[in-house]
Amino acid sequence: MYARISQDREGDGAGRPSTTDRLQAGAERRGWTVAEEYVDDDISACSGKPRPAYRRMLADLRSGTRDAVIVWHLDRLHRRPIELEEFVQTCAAANVTDVVTLHGDFNLGSGDGLLVARLLSAVAANESDAKRRRDGARGWRSPNPDAPNAGVPRAFG
Repeated sequence: MYARISQDREGDGAGRPSTTDRLQAGAERRGWTVAEEYVDDDISACSGKPRPAYRRMLADLRSGTRDAVIVWHLDRLHRRPIELEEFVQTCAAANVTDVVTLHGDFNLGSGDGLLVARLLSAVAANESDAKRRRDGARGWRSPNPDAPNAGVPRAFG
C-alpha cells in the first residue's frame, strides 16, 4: 500500500491515518493482506525530490517481494508522466498487474488500462503546473511596499 502526503506543515502526520486507514479498508474489501505500508510524508510528487518509500516500493516490486499496489488515487503515485512510465515498466517486468486505487482498478497490461493511466498522469502533471502558475501569480509585488501583505501570500484565506 502506498500513501503520499503532499504537505504536512505541522510535521505531525495528521493526514496519514485517514489515508492509510482507508487504504487498509480497501485492501480488506478485496481480500488482500497489506504486507507493507510505503508512506512518503510531506513530499510532493511534482517537485522531483526523492521519495524514499516510493523507491523502496519499486525495488520490492522488481524483486518480487510485492505483487500488487493499492493507492488512494493514481496521482498519489505520479504527477509526472516520466515516473508513470518507469512504474509501468517496473510492473511489466515483475508481472504485476494488480494496481488498484480507491477510485478504480488499472490493468497496466492492457492497452485501455495503460491509456487511462497515461491520461490521468497527464492531467495530474497539468494540475501541478497550473498550481505553480497560480502560486506564481500570487507572488506579485504591490507598488506600495508598505501595504498589508505587500506581495507576500497570506498564510490562510
